[in-house]
Amino acid sequence: MRTAPLDVDEEETVTGVYFPMRQRIVIYKIREMLKTNCLDNEYTDEGERDQELTEALMHFCWMVLLQNMERETVYRSPLMYFLAVIGVDSAAETLRHSFVYTPYLAGVLWVNRLLMLEYALPLRVWPVTKLVARADVTSVRARVKESNIYWSEDFQTLFFKGRPIEIRKLQDFGSAVVAEARAALQQLTFGTDLPVVNLGKVTDTMSWSSELRKSAYSFVTDKRFGLDVGFQFLLQRARQAPKDLRLLKKTADGKECWNDRAVHSYLANEERFLRKLMVAMHVISLPGRGSEISSIKFANSIYSARNIYVLNRRMAFVTCYDKSRSRRMTTEYVMRYWPDELSQVLAQYLAFAGEQLSAALAEATAMHLGVRLPVSEWRHTAIAIGDRFLHKGIKAFRDQGVSGMGAKDDDDEDSSQEDEEEITTMAEVQVR
Repeated sequence: MRTAPLDVDEEETVTGVYFPMRQRIVIYKIREMLKTNCLDNEYTDEGERDQELTEALMHFCWMVLLQNMERETVYRSPLMYFLAVIGVDSAAETLRHSFVYTPYLAGVLWVNRLLMLEYALPLRVWPVTKLVARADVTSVRARVKESNIYWSEDFQTLFFKGRPIEIRKLQDFGSAVVAEARAALQQLTFGTDLPVVNLGKVTDTMSWSSELRKSAYSFVTDKRFGLDVGFQFLLQRARQAPKDLRLLKKTADGKECWNDRAVHSYLANEERFLRKLMVAMHVISLPGRGSEISSIKFANSIYSARNIYVLNRRMAFVTCYDKSRSRRMTTEYVMRYWPDELSQVLAQYLAFAGEQLSAALAEATAMHLGVRLPVSEWRHTAIAIGDRFLHKGIKAFRDQGVSGMGAKDDDDEDSSQEDEEEITTMAEVQVR
C-alpha cells in the first residue's frame, strides 16, 4: 500500500505499480484511519477501532486476490507486481534462483489460501464486504462436515473419522503391546525366562567400514559381544521343556526325532510373536508406513545393509523411505529408537530365539483402544497426538539445549568428525 498514489484520482506511481480505482479508495481509507486513529472519537473504544481497520484491510486483500485480469496485463495486478519484484536479487543484480524464490512463492500461496478460505466460508460476519458467517447460512451448515481428525474440547479424546480414541487408554496401550510381545517370546523359549542382554557392552556403529560391510554381519554374530549363543541354547531348553511343549520325541529304538505336531505349533507361535513384535515396534516409535516396518534387517545381505543398530544402550532402526525421493533426487534417513523394555525383547529374540502388520495392528488397537486402526489410520492418529502433546516439549528441550551451550574451547574444535555427524543426525531426527 505504500506504493499507491497519495491522491485517489492519480493512477501513476513512482514505482510503476498500478492500482484500480476501487483499490485506491480503500487504500486512502486505510491511510486516513492510521493518520487520525479513527478521528480519535472518545466514544469509539480500541476494539472498535481495530475492528474497522481489520475490515478495511481484509477488504483490500480480497479485492487484490479477486481482481479481474481478463482485460489487463499480468503486471497490472499489485500482487503479481510484488511477486515479480521479490524475484529480483538487488545485490547480485539478477533474478533469484528457483531454489531461493520458491519459499517466497509458497508463503504467498499459503496466505492466499487462508484468505480465500475465509472469503468462501467466513468464520464471522464481514459487514464491509457483505459476507455472512457460515454458521448463519443453512446450506453451508448442511454441507460442511467435521474433519477426519479432531479433538474434544478437553483434548482428552481424539476423534478419527468419528470414532473416539481416549488418551487414557493410549497411556497403557504401549505397555500392553510390549507385554504381549514379551509373553509371546516366553512361549518360544518354552516358558522360561531369558538372560538379560547387556546392550551397554555392544559398541555398534552406523559407519560403513570394511568389517561392517561384510555380508551377513550383525552385532548379534559379532564374537566380541558374546551374543551368538548358537542353536544349542534353544535346543537344550526344547529337550527340558514340559512334555506337551517338547519338539523332540524318542522312537521305539531310542533315537530322537521331531514331533511334527509340536513343531508346527512352535512355528505358529513364532509367527504370532513376530506379528506382536511388529505391532509393538510400530506403536512405540513414531509410526512409519507398513513397507518401512516390514523391511527391517538385523544383518547385512549381499545387496543391502542392515538397518537395526544398538546405540546408547538401546535398539534403533533406520529407514530411508521417502515418497518425494524421485522428485528431489535425494534420500532422507529417519532414525527411530525403542525404549529399554522393547529393546530388550528384540535383543533377546535375536540373540536366543532366532502385509501381516496391518491386520495385527488393527487387532491390537481394537483390543486396547476399542477402535480398529490399521497401519495408515494409526499413523495419522499418532501424528495428531504428537502435534498436540510432544511438539511443545521438543521445542522447549531444543531451546534449553541452545541456551545451555557455552563458548567453545580449542579442544572442542578438534572433536572428531564422527561426533559432529552424530550431533547433526540427532538434531535432524529430533526435528523430524
